[in-house]
Amino acid sequence: ADCFKNKKVILFNTGPDTLIEFIWRKRHQHNFFSKVKQMGFYAVGGFNFSLINGECPFGQALNIKRSLYSSFESEKFDNISIPHVYALTKYHVEKWVNWLTTNPNIKYVTTNCQLQHCKDDVTQLAQAIKAILDEVPYLHIILQGFHFSHIREHFAGYMQRLHFADKYPLKQAQCHLKMTFNDSTNTFIKSYSPSEFVSDLTSYNFY
Repeated sequence: ADCFKNKKVILFNTGPDTLIEFIWRKRHQHNFFSKVKQMGFYAVGGFNFSLINGECPFGQALNIKRSLYSSFESEKFDNISIPHVYALTKYHVEKWVNWLTTNPNIKYVTTNCQLQHCKDDVTQLAQAIKAILDEVPYLHIILQGFHFSHIREHFAGYMQRLHFADKYPLKQAQCHLKMTFNDSTNTFIKSYSPSEFVSDLTSYNFY
């Protein structure tokens, strides 16, 4: 689309549960996937239906299937669909590995990481991601909202197959802030760079 200035833009179907469920229920009524196709996105991520620790395993399985079905429906309207993959348990990991190896044409998947804030949740998520990558050697995963300060701690050795979607580096660049990673503290140091172009700062911050 012209508004994307020839960039390959991916639509992530993530958000608050109430919003996601509302759009899902009304998708046929409002021709959701057809309208998404007309907007000119390069690809469309599968719907992120919540999986929550301690909840009913049947509900978790149902939400995984609904997410996969959303990708199936999206493809019927000629969208390039990127399935959304999320795993809480070893059983979930095994099911995803089986599905991915049965569908070797799937080279990219997305994972929404925006709600993982405490150390245990981040570790659990990272372990599941690495377990899937270890079993499916050609797979790449796009992590949406994974906190930058945890990347090196959890994903050393996996960076060639991980891609990060996050607005934070861009927002910092728009404020003319340069983000430099400090290895000793595992944090980012910000410095004000008013003379640099926002495009250059954006590239630096994402790198």
